[in-house]
Amino acid sequence: MKKRLLNANEYKSWYENHLCEDFPLNEVKPLDDIMDLNEAGNYKVIVYEEDRALMGYCTIWKYKGSRAYLMDYFAVPADLRNRGVGKDILKRISSDVAELENNPDICIILESETPFPDDESEENVLRKRRLKFYQRNGWVKMYEMATCGMRFNAMSFEKIPENPEMIMKEHKKIYGEKRTDVIVPLPEGEIPPLPYWMK
Repeated sequence: MKKRLLNANEYKSWYENHLCEDFPLNEVKPLDDIMDLNEAGNYKVIVYEEDRALMGYCTIWKYKGSRAYLMDYFAVPADLRNRGVGKDILKRISSDVAELENNPDICIILESETPFPDDESEENVLRKRRLKFYQRNGWVKMYEMATCGMRFNAMSFEKIPENPEMIMKEHKKIYGEKRTDVIVPLPEGEIPPLPYWMK
C-alpha cells in the first residue's frame, strides 16, 4: 500500500465523494476552510492506495512550529472495512507523517468520540467500537476535549507525551480562535458547544 499527498485540485472530489459520505455533517468542516488551511501550508490529505484504488485516507492539521499534529479525519472506504486495512494504516500514520514532515519529534493527536454511559443506541455502540479499535491498534487516551458539539477522547500513538499540558495548548491552537466550540481539556459535566457552521 502506497501513500501520497492529495493534490489541491483533487480536494473537491475527495471532499464530496468521501469525506461527506464518511462523516456526520456536524463533523464536516466547510471545504473552503480546508482549502484555506491547505493553501496556508497547515493542512494535508494523505491517501493510501493500492493499484491506484483508494484504500484509506487521513488528514493532518498543524500550525508552524507546533509539535502537535491533529489527525483531523481518518477513514477507510465502506467496502474495505473490517478487512484489516484500517489497522494497517493506523499503525503507520505516525511514522508516515514524521517522514513527510522530516521531523521525528512530533505528537499525532487522534480524536475519538466519547461514548455515553448506559446508552445502547446504535451510534453509541459504534463510538465504543471505534474507541476500542484505536486502543487495540496502539493509541492511548490522554484527555477529553470538545469539538463539533461532542465530547472526544484525545489520543496519541503508543504513549502519552512527556508534557501533556503543552500538547493540550498546541491542540487548542491548531483550531484557532474562531473555533469557540473547541475546549481543551473539557471539564467533566460541561456541555460541548456547537461549531459555527451548525448554528
